[in-house]
Amino acid sequence: MSEPKRQSKLPYIATAVIALLLLMVICAFQLRVNEVAVVTTFGKPSVVTEPGFQWRLPWPVQQVRLFDNRIHVLAGTQEEITTGDSINLVVRPFLTWRIDDHLEFSKSLGTMAEAESALRSSLSSLLGSVFVNHKLGDFIGVDRESGLAQVETEIRQAFEQQLPAVYGLAVEFVGISELVLPADNTSSVIARMKREHAAIAETIRIKGETEANIIRSRADSAGTARLADARAKAQDIRSTAMAEAAESYETFSEDVDFALFLRNLDALEDAMGPATLIVDPSMPPFHMLLPDGGRVKDNLNE
Repeated sequence: MSEPKRQSKLPYIATAVIALLLLMVICAFQLRVNEVAVVTTFGKPSVVTEPGFQWRLPWPVQQVRLFDNRIHVLAGTQEEITTGDSINLVVRPFLTWRIDDHLEFSKSLGTMAEAESALRSSLSSLLGSVFVNHKLGDFIGVDRESGLAQVETEIRQAFEQQLPAVYGLAVEFVGISELVLPADNTSSVIARMKREHAAIAETIRIKGETEANIIRSRADSAGTARLADARAKAQDIRSTAMAEAAESYETFSEDVDFALFLRNLDALEDAMGPATLIVDPSMPPFHMLLPDGGRVKDNLNE
C-alpha cells in the first residue's frame, strides 16, 4: 500500500517544479553587462543598469525591455553627391552610434532597426549638404586626409545639432570608407583638374617673377646707394689725407735734414724686432746704427 502512495506524489512534484520555473520566467530576468533594462511599472518607466539576476512583477504590472548599451557600427550605402565645384563623387559613409538616453529611446524609436533607419536617413541628407561646401581639391593630393577629416567632423557636428533629442541617440564618429569618381566622367574631371592646376602654376610663376624683379630692383638701388656713399667717403678721406700731407710737407720743408732723420728713425723702429737680422749698414735706415750714421747719411744724400 505504501509504494502506490509514493508513486502518486511524483506528478505533484513535477507540477511544482514546472510552476516554479514559470514563476521565475515571469518574475525575473537576467541583465548582461552590455545591456540596460527599461522597466515600466503601471506606465512609469525606470532604468536598471546593474548587471545580474533581477526580479520583476508579472505582466501587466511591469514590462521589461532590454537594450544593447554597446557602440554600434552603421555602414551606409554608395551615394552619388555633388561637390562645391560641380563634380560628382561616389561616396560610401559609415558611422558609430550608441543609445545615450534609454528612456527617450524606448519612447521614440524603441528598436535597433528603427534607430538604424533614422540614422541612415539623416546620414544621407547631411552627406550632400556638407560635401557641397567643399571642392574636389580638398579630397585629392597631399592634403586629402585633412580634407576628408574636415568633412567627417562637419557631418558629426551636424548630427549633434539636427538629431532629435527625443531619439536618445549619440553619434560617436562619422567616416568615409569609399570616395571615387564615377566611371563616366573620370576623363573629363582629370582634364579639368589639369587645366586648373596649370592655371594655378602660371599664377604662381608670374607672382614669383614679379617678386624677383622687385627684389632685384631693391638690390640694385641699395647697391648704387652704397657705392655712391663709399665713393663720397673715399673722396673725403683722400681730401683729408692730402690736406694733412700738405701740412706735413710744409712743416718738413722748414728743416729737410731733420725730417729725413725722423723718418729714418721711424723706419728703423718698424724694421727692428725680436728676430735676428743681417743687414747692410750702407742701406737706409740701417745706416743709423753706425757711429757715423749721420755722415753716411750725408754722403748718401749727396
